[in-house]
Amino acid sequence: LGAMFSPFNPLAGLRLVGPLGPALVQTLRPDFKRKFSSLFTDNTVSDYIYHLNVQSPSGETAFKTMTGSCGCAKRPLLPRMDQLHPAIP
Repeated sequence: LGAMFSPFNPLAGLRLVGPLGPALVQTLRPDFKRKFSSLFTDNTVSDYIYHLNVQSPSGETAFKTMTGSCGCAKRPLLPRMDQLHPAIP
């Protein structure tokens, strides 16, 4: 099952449902509305979470590219620390 979903980013499903996404976030995470009810009476927080998560998946893609299947770095930096340029802080 994991191999079948490995080509996809974790939030691909949310991006895939398109305009149904905000309703999906509100359904799956009703705690957002309750938690922030003293600040917002509408779906502002749920809508914000939705729009935050459906942006271009550049960070997800980079993380997936740099890590192995177990979440460990494919090419760890520690063994190569001595090769870094001295000007790099």
